[in-house]
Amino acid sequence: MNPPTRVASVTSQNVVLQKPLTDPTKLLVYKSVCIDDTKSKLQDLQTLRSEKMQEIQKTFGTMVTNLAVGCIGAPPQNSRSEEDLKLLMDERKRKRMMISNRESARRQKKRKQMHLEYQMAKLNQLKTITDHISTSVSVTTALPQHDEKREWSSKLS
Repeated sequence: MNPPTRVASVTSQNVVLQKPLTDPTKLLVYKSVCIDDTKSKLQDLQTLRSEKMQEIQKTFGTMVTNLAVGCIGAPPQNSRSEEDLKLLMDERKRKRMMISNRESARRQKKRKQMHLEYQMAKLNQLKTITDHISTSVSVTTALPQHDEKREWSSKLS
């Protein structure tokens, strides 16, 4: 609700406000006018509702009474539609979850594939390095000047 302002004019239908209210008495008058207006609107709606109900009873009189008596053991139509609505919402939720799970599995599979490719590239790189090291070791041990170093190392140990 907007902050209360000074009451310029008051009618049964509306309240025109211009400046903020500072006087507590005027504020109470304003609030009571608003409450009275709301109460009168509520009474009008209740009257209209009761008139419509009377019209329906006049038009369908015995049929409405018979339907009410026949439906005592059965759940009202409203609860059936609520159950149908709940089932429909549950079904939609299941479909959303299924789609979400499918997308999640697809992303997981893609991540796994990328990780596998990365590991395979790393393995190939390590194999290349190992081959290079083993070749350089075999070349180094095949050189004649290293025979002396081998002899010295065997004598030291």
